[in-house]
Amino acid sequence: MPKISTPNSKAQTKLFHNERINVYPRILSLKEFHFWPDNNRTLFTFDRLRRLTGKQLSELSIDEITQFVAEQDIHKLQVLADSIGRNGVQVPLTIRDDGKLLDGNRRYFACQWLRMQSLERGQALPETLSQIPVEVILAGERV
Repeated sequence: MPKISTPNSKAQTKLFHNERINVYPRILSLKEFHFWPDNNRTLFTFDRLRRLTGKQLSELSIDEITQFVAEQDIHKLQVLADSIGRNGVQVPLTIRDDGKLLDGNRRYFACQWLRMQSLERGQALPETLSQIPVEVILAGERV
């Protein structure tokens, strides 16, 4: 995945995992970043998916992974997907400049779920999926 640029973005300081970092606000489309397979909130779900399918996440499509995450009641993706469809993503996701998601896996999968449902219904993709607020962390940069 190509590096995510931060043209004309002014750095903002944010506390992230007890460390002050610079983040650069951007608006990206869903296809410009990817989920974090080692996120603690979804790690158990991913481990379960690997056990049930006998496959690694890299062997599964994003739709297969999203479908499985959506079927797990604990994540309540449908409620969040409905909200994002109406209101957009309200809390920016935090990503590295290589597109890897660091915070917001559940919001990411709710967006993917909304995308899948729209395609399944033959509807246009909601505009909210092309206007996702993110905060980009540049590799190696410290405050």
